[in-house]
Formats: sequence, C-alpha cells, structure tokens
Amino acid sequence: MPHTTQSNPSPSMADMAAQLSSELTRIIDCCYPASLSHLADLLARADNFTIRVCIQDRSPCAVSRLATLIHEALPLWPHALRILSSLCYSPEFVDILLRQNPGLLDALFNKANSSPHEYDEYAELCVLLLSRPLPASVPLPASTQPFFLRVFEQARQDPDVNTLKAVYSMLNGACRNLLGLLSTHRREQFDQVLSHILSSTSTGQKSMLMLWCFGIALLAEPWSETTVTRNPRLDVERTAVTSKTQWKTASGHKMFGSLDRIHKTISLTYLSVIFAIKDDEHVSDEDAVEGIRIAIRTLQCVDRTALKEWPKSSPLAKGTFTKLPLKILRTNINPAVQFEAMCFYALVAGEGNLPADIVTQYERCLTNVAHVVHSDRLGETFLLSLPIYIPQMQQSSVQTLLAGIFDACTSPSNTRQMSAHTVLAEKITTLIPNSESLRDKVLEAVSSSEMLSKVWELIRFETVEVDVTCQAYATALHSQLISASIALLLTLALAVQPTGHTLSLAITTALISKQTQITRRPRGCFHELPTTQRSTVSLFQQKNTPYTGQHLQDWRDRLKSELEGQGSYQRDSVIRSVALICQDLETRCNTVEEPLRREKEKSKELEHCVDELNQRIASLEVQVTDDQFYSDGLEEEKLMISNERDSLSKKLQKLQVESDEAIRRADGMLVQLREDFNAKELEFRSAELTHQETIRSLQNDTEAQRREMEDFRLDLVNTQHECTSLIEQLKSSQHQLGAAENKLACEIEVVRTQFQEITQLKERNAELDLQLQGVEVDLDTVAARLSELQVNHRELVQSSEDAYNALEQKYTRDMETATAQAQKDHEELDAKLQDAVQHGQSTSDVLDETRKELGKLQTSLPPLEERIQELTEFCSEQEEELEELRTLRKNVLASMGLATQNPLAIRSASRSQRDATDLHTPRVTREHRRRKSTLQATAEGVKSSRALQGATSTAMETVANASFASSDSQSSQNGSTPKRPKHCPSFKVPAMQTPYTQKPILVSRSISKKLSPIKRSALRQLSPNRRHTTVGFASSQNEQERPDKLRSLRKRRGSLQEHEEEDFDMEDFLAGSPLTPGNFATGTGRLPDDTDVTTTEL
Repeated sequence: MPHTTQSNPSPSMADMAAQLSSELTRIIDCCYPASLSHLADLLARADNFTIRVCIQDRSPCAVSRLATLIHEALPLWPHALRILSSLCYSPEFVDILLRQNPGLLDALFNKANSSPHEYDEYAELCVLLLSRPLPASVPLPASTQPFFLRVFEQARQDPDVNTLKAVYSMLNGACRNLLGLLSTHRREQFDQVLSHILSSTSTGQKSMLMLWCFGIALLAEPWSETTVTRNPRLDVERTAVTSKTQWKTASGHKMFGSLDRIHKTISLTYLSVIFAIKDDEHVSDEDAVEGIRIAIRTLQCVDRTALKEWPKSSPLAKGTFTKLPLKILRTNINPAVQFEAMCFYALVAGEGNLPADIVTQYERCLTNVAHVVHSDRLGETFLLSLPIYIPQMQQSSVQTLLAGIFDACTSPSNTRQMSAHTVLAEKITTLIPNSESLRDKVLEAVSSSEMLSKVWELIRFETVEVDVTCQAYATALHSQLISASIALLLTLALAVQPTGHTLSLAITTALISKQTQITRRPRGCFHELPTTQRSTVSLFQQKNTPYTGQHLQDWRDRLKSELEGQGSYQRDSVIRSVALICQDLETRCNTVEEPLRREKEKSKELEHCVDELNQRIASLEVQVTDDQFYSDGLEEEKLMISNERDSLSKKLQKLQVESDEAIRRADGMLVQLREDFNAKELEFRSAELTHQETIRSLQNDTEAQRREMEDFRLDLVNTQHECTSLIEQLKSSQHQLGAAENKLACEIEVVRTQFQEITQLKERNAELDLQLQGVEVDLDTVAARLSELQVNHRELVQSSEDAYNALEQKYTRDMETATAQAQKDHEELDAKLQDAVQHGQSTSDVLDETRKELGKLQTSLPPLEERIQELTEFCSEQEEELEELRTLRKNVLASMGLATQNPLAIRSASRSQRDATDLHTPRVTREHRRRKSTLQATAEGVKSSRALQGATSTAMETVANASFASSDSQSSQNGSTPKRPKHCPSFKVPAMQTPYTQKPILVSRSISKKLSPIKRSALRQLSPNRRHTTVGFASSQNEQERPDKLRSLRKRRGSLQEHEEEDFDMEDFLAGSPLTPGNFATGTGRLPDDTDVTTTEL
C-alpha cells in the first residue's frame, strides 16, 4: 500500500477521497450486490489516511452493511481479499467485521497456516486483524497459536523491520497472552536476538528497527500488562518504572540496567524519533505514529531525574536535543505525527522548558483536533501532553478550545468532529482535579461573558437532526458530546477553590438537569445488522472442552438448524447468482454505454476548447493591433534617441578637447607650483633659522630683564613675584616649544595650549605694565618682543601641522607596508609550521618502527639468556681445568724446591725492586677497563684470548711453565733474589679472579648460592689462603678507602636491562687469571688502587 507524509491531503488525494467515498456510498446503497472491481482499483491507489477518513465518517450501520458485502464477496472474487486487507486499516471496520463474523479469524488463520504459497497474502491481513484487541464477544481462535509461533520464529531467524513489526503488532494487540505459550528456551533465544540487535552499531542507522525492538522488549517484561497500559493513570505525575522494577530480560537490562545505559537508551530513542518524523518515503505515517508511541512508552520507564539530566549528560545529547523541534515544525508533516512528536518532546523537555514555537503549534493542533485521524488513541496522548503544555499556553487558546467544544454541541457537523471533541472534553474532565494550572485557566475562560453565553446556549439547546445517513447514531454521538461537556463543567464547579472564580448556582443546577435529560435518551444505532451467532472455539477453551462423543442437541433443534442451514445455503446461492448477473450487466454497461458517455464528454470538452480558442484569437487580434501601434511609437522614439545620441557624441568630442587642454594647463601650473613650493620651502628654512636666533636673543634679553627686576624686589614684592612666575612660565613655554619642534606629530595639542598660555601671559603682562610704572619702557619692549614671538609661534604651529600631516601619511604608508610584510611572514611561518607538522608525523612513524624493532629485540633476549647459561656452564668446566692446572703447578713448584721459599720475602723483595725501578720509570696512570660494546680490545688481546679459549690442559701447563720462567727472569733483572727460608708454609693455588668489567653477563639468579659475576666487585679482597698465589703486589695510596668502596660495589645488583654487555668474551674471563697477563691483586689481600701503575707478569 502506498503511503504519504503530507500534513493535509494533496489535491490528488482529496479527489481520491471524494471518489472513494462516492464508490463506498454506491456499494452500500445498492439494492443488489454491486461490483467491487472499481473499489479495488481505488483502494490500491489510496493511502491509509484516506481509507480511515472515509470509514470513520460513516455510521456503524453503513460500515456493517459494507462488512457484510465484503465478507460475502470473499469466496466469489479474488480481489475481495485485497479489498478486505485495505479496509482493515480502519479500526471501526475491523470491530464490526469481527463482531458480525467471529469465525472469519479462524478461517483466515487456517488458510495462512495450511497454504505455503498464499501465506504472505494472508499473513498481512491476519497481522492487521490481531494488531488491536479483539471485541469482547469475539474469542481468540486456537489456530492463532501456530500462526503466532510461525511469525515469531521468522522474526527470530531473520530479524528485520517487517518481521519485528509483525511481532510487535500482535503482542501490542490481541496476542499479549501468547508469550506464555512459548517455551523458556525460545523466549531466551528471542531475547538474545533482541539484545544483539540493540547492541549492534548498524541498528542505530535504522530508526524503526530500534523502535520495534524497544516496543517488544517492554511488552516481553512480566510487569508490562500492569505498568505499560494504553490508558495512563488519572495521576499524570508518573513514577519511574526502573526504580521499582527488576528487569527480567536481557534486552531490558541492556536498555535500563544502569545510568549510562539509560542515557544511551534515551539518546537512541530521541534519534529514532527524529528519523521517524523527517520527510522519508520509507517510513509511513502509521509506522511513525506507532514508533513515537513506543518511544513515549520507553520514556515512561525512565526516572524523571535521569530524563531531566540527559540533555546535559554529553555534548552529543546536547546537540541532539535541539534538532527535534526543527523536525516537528517542518512543513508537510502529518498532523497525527506532529501531535505525537510534540507529546514526546514535552516528556523530554519537561514543564516550563518548552519553546514558544512548539507551544503555539500545539495550540493549533488542539484547535484542529478533528484532522487528527487516530482518534482511538488521541485521549492517551492528550492526557500525557496537556499537563505539560498548559502552564505555557495562552489563555485565549484555552478559551478557543472550549468554545470549539461548546460550538460542536450546539452546531453539530459530522461524526468525526463530534467524536474528537468528545474525547477532548472527557480528558479535560479527567485532568481538572489533578492539574491546578489547567483548572485555573479553564475556570477563567468559562467565567468570561462570551463563554457564559455559550454555556446557557448549551443548556437551552434542543436536539436537532444532523445531515447524516443514520440519525440515531448521530444523535447518540451528539448526546455523548453534550454529556461530556456538562460533565466537564460540573467537575470544574466541584474542583474550584472557594477563594477564586466560581460558577453560579443557577448554572450548576441547570447543568445537572440537562445531564439528567440526556442520560434518559436512548443511545446506539437502530440500523445495525444483527450479530451472527456463529462462534468458534477459543484458544483457551480448546483444551478445557470435554467431548463425550454424544450430540448434546435435541433432534428437533438439529433438524431445525439443518433446514435453516439449507435455506441459508440456497439463499446464498441465489444471491451469488444474482450478483454474477448484476456484475455481467454492470460490465456490459461499462463496456457499451461508457464509451458513448466518454465520447460525449470529449465532444463537450472540445466544443468548450473551441470557444476558448475563438475568444483567444479575438483577444490576440486586438493585441496585435495594439502591438503595431506600440512598435510605430517605438520607431519614432528610436529616431529621436538616435539624433540625441549624435548631438551628445559631438558634445563629448568637444569636451574631450577641452579636457585635454585643461590637463595641459594643469600640468604647467603644477610645475610652476612645485617651483614656488621649493622656493617657499627655502625661505621657510631661512626664516626658521632667523627665528631661532631671535628666540635665543630673546632668551638672553629676558634673563637680563630678570636680573634688572631683582633690584626692585624690596619695593615691589608682589609685583616681583608675579613677574618671576611670568618669566618661569615663559621659560617652560620656550622649553615646550623646543620639544614641539623635535616631536612635531605628538605635541600639537600641547603647542596649542602653550599658545593660549602665551596669550594669557600677554594679558597678564599688560596688567603688570600698569603696576610697574617704573619699568614701563622695559616691559613695553618685552611685550613687543612677545608679540613677535607670538607671530613666529603661529607660523611654527602651521608648519608643525603640515609636517604632522606629512608624517601621518608616511606612517599610513609604513603601516601598510608593515602589514603586507607581516602577512608574508605569517604565510612563511605557516608553511614552516606545516613542514614541522609533517616532520613530527614522520618522526612519529620512525618512533613506531623503533618500538617495533625494540619489541623484536626483546623477543630475541631469551635465546641470548640461554646462550649465557651455556657459556656459564662452559666457564665452570674451564674453572675445573684451572684447578687441575693449579694442582699441577703446585706439584711442579714442589719438585723444583720452590715450595720452601718464604712468600713474604719474595713479595718484599719484588716490592723493593719495583720501588727501585719506579724511581727511574715514570708512572703511567691506570685506566678503568671499558666495556667491550664501547671500546674494542687490542689486536694482541684478541689473539691471546682466542689462543686461551682453544687451549687444552697440556697447553695450559706449557703456558704456566713459561709464565714462571718469565717471572724468574723478570725478578732477577729487577734485583737480587732473597734467600729462601728453610721452613716454608704450604703453597695454595688461588681461585681465579676476573675483573668486574670483563666478567660475562649472566642471568640474575644465583648458581650454587654464589653471587653472579655482574654482582661481584671488579677487584674484591682475597682471602688469606689465596695470598700465596700472587707473585707481586702494587702499593696504593687509598688503601683505607677500598673496603668502603668494595662494600658499596658488593651491594650492586645487575640485570640485562642495566648493562650493555651482551656477549661473553673468553678474553675478559681469562684476563685476570694467574696464567694470563693483566692486573693482579696483592698478596696481602688488599684491593689495588686505581692509580697503581705497575703490574707483575708470571
């Protein structure tokens, strides 16, 4: 079915509504079963708005007649099912259809369940019938269960807008209790599907999908039947559901589990409403209205405090909050959608925070409430929105609303308008006791003289006939409207405060009497067809109805029913035959007489067109004549303009010659003026020099006059004081004048002030002349000179102003140049900044690559640690071999007789010889051993280390013998060898000592409870049992400081990250052994000093 989003029906829709109304009237009033083919075509092109209006404007008896005709045509024509699907968008038609034919639901569900090919066609109709609660007399058939389970399973397997909409429509309508028939596993699976949809990022781009999910999640909660109802409580001040409700479903926890989730739910709901009401062809007005109602129901489950804080919770919420009013006020929006959207916005914004434009539009919607098609749920929206809008509504709008209700009572128009005003009157009556602002405004409006006259007119009004088809139905509606209006006034009279406005006792009594008369009138429509008594087994009665196998009816009743059934069947057969005949006749009329009528209409139209064309030709001929006269006048005017143009061109040439001559004269005058200016400038400069000389002479004369005036101090004390002040002011003026000459542009105002002061001084000088009669001649001279100075000062002021103007122009040019230069510099700096940003980006990339390489190196550390462990084990083996070599050395020394020597004597002799040698040999400062990663070892050291690494036990023995021989030769060269004592202590082989900086880097864990090499000091003290292994010693000046340093070195702890040595070098390992050259510890167990410059080789 096509849909539209226009606020008012377009001209084409208005014509469609007229055609559809005329066709429905023809079918209902036809005395025989009329053809429905034209109705099917009209319904296929009409929208839901038009269909609902056409059905709502008719009385129940007319709708009942239409439902009977459509139901009887279902087995006859294939297009009857499409007609029924279109008409089921009207709730009035569905109610009457189901009350007349309660078995229709069961038949349709059986068709949908048993026909796979026609399932889609029947499923849409079944969902429409179940989207609203069934009439009280119509039970829910048992065949609904498999249909509902099938739709539910489709939504679970393929959740999209259409499948979830179908599930929500049925749950929100007649199938609310069917959720209990589902197994727990299925409900949990569907709940997980809803939770997944709510968590998906793509769902936010589908507004209606999100709203259907929200609606199903709310209906799936166990408390939904009692909390979320169609009719709100009388107390509109709602309480939060989330504060009292334990959410049972995963989707409910996803929506309202925490404050952050509540804010997210509000944001998604708000955005979904914005997308639903915008001009989108994919969202129909029906879906938009239902989606906004779901959003309102969702907000009813949110705490008012959280809802109030939401617009300020994040910048996104703050920006989103201002978009909805713009969408609400857009043009071409459906009134029902707009009214629901304003209700939703009022719930979010709260009382007193509504924009004036929204309030004004809400007042317009209330005055045109008859155009809101969805009157079945108008009352719910009105109950929620009016208490929020009423404090900001104008008093005139409330009065207009009440006047419309009272006018509808006294001047009834159509049934739709009366129904809408009845709903308004009933809801206002409900809100008056609880809303003080509404009560005050309604009372103030009713208390006006105009409204009181309308109330008395309502009281005196007698029922009149309305121009409708069913007078009984119209009278019943009119009586219901009057009764609702009177109830409003009586409730207002009871709820008013004694101190405010009150209704008079006469009006209250008359209203009660009028209400009593109305309630005695019969209500309802007398033309309604009798309801068919056929019924089907209810879904909830099917399992509880026992069957004994016996017929419970009497044979007479059975015979009567069979005969009646046969008569009804025969009557239906006759009706079908007559319907076929009538349809054939109608088709013949349409095929034979209709072309003739169309040709006649075409000929009339052509004749009308010919008449119009003739009139058009006559008017065009008159217009051609007028245009000819106008063209002749234009030609004459063109000739006149051409003559004027020629004369103007001649004048222009003459003026051009004159202007050229004037330019030449102006150039000559300009050259002459420049020469005069230069001459005057020279004169001005010479005059300036002369004036400066004059000023200096005046200064000298003034000083002389001041000295002369000092002689009269005793006689003229007061005069001398004034004269002295005058001279001081003159000096300051002269000083300021000199400053004005240097600063020209900055001191013009000061110079003008000085001029005024000089004028005052002149006047004061005249007074002094009268007082100082003895010095009158001198003062006249000073006055004359001051006059000359004044003239010179004026000239200087003029010249200063000229110079100031010139400097100002220069300053302007300099500022423009500086601005251009600054702009250029800004562009260059901007370019440099961009280069710096790019360089920073490249640096960041390089840093990322470096971090990646560092990660790779860190992953390569474990293999290196394993390699270190292997080398440590190899070192242990080498140390065992060295122990064997030391034992061998001990045996060799014992065989050579060296074991009986006194080691102390040897050490003392070696030390004395070395000290003697040191007297002639300059000391070389010992350097600390550097790490191998920063300093490469010498070529000899590398060769020696490689030779030692590959040496066997036999080779080590040879090296030991050679070392001892070298030691003996060295000691003989340094001095005489002391005699060996007879008694010699046993010679012990020392443990191998390795310098700290040459130790291999090992793991931090200890082996055999010993410190790791990197934790041992570079040269630690030797134990007493190792003192005998040393051949020589080196003295140190810092022996007292070594133990402290040694203890500090022993406290160090190393790691692989704190040391840069990563390779194990046998050269460093064996450099300090007794069998290799290098530094040796002294025999006394002391740590050698860093400044020790001598070493002793074995």
